[in-house]
Amino acid sequence: MKKESVIIIAVIAVLAIILVIKLFTGTAILASPSGCSDSDNGKNYTVYGEVDYKGNLVKDMCLSDGYLYEAYCVYSSTVPAYIPYYTLYKCPTGTICISGVCAQSNQTIKCYKDADCIISPYYWCNGTKPCKLAPLCINPGTINAVCSSKTVCSYCPTGTVCKDGSCVTCSDSDGGKNYYVKGKLRLLHG
Repeated sequence: MKKESVIIIAVIAVLAIILVIKLFTGTAILASPSGCSDSDNGKNYTVYGEVDYKGNLVKDMCLSDGYLYEAYCVYSSTVPAYIPYYTLYKCPTGTICISGVCAQSNQTIKCYKDADCIISPYYWCNGTKPCKLAPLCINPGTINAVCSSKTVCSYCPTGTVCKDGSCVTCSDSDGGKNYYVKGKLRLLHG
């Protein structure tokens, strides 16, 4: 069998699987006039992308022999609306298809979204605001993706203060400024 025939059979098999899944889950395959968005902004073969169409994700994916199934949005005058569409793309010589992108064989994608990055928890107070380090994926879904971190600060509700990166409530056993009664100050987390 020729290489082209194998690719066509593989594409038909993938489409048949998608059709069966859609039929059993009850989600429609046919497009209706609504939004379509592509996380890699169209035909971008070196960036992993997901097309979101009415809450259904259509992902860039690899087929055998270095072929990429690239998802993107295209305008359909029949509908009329932007709808998800696929194109079959042969990765250039010297590259292979890895995790939905064409890349050098020794390259990998480290992260697709912030949640893919794992960092050690660290909390502190910035004045009255509790702060923490949060994971950050820079250049997500590309071969240049790297994990880093970002600072996220919030505000403590009224009646609380920041202590060790958390909002805490103060409790005074003598009711506040009572100079004639010995009291104890207690910090309550929560």
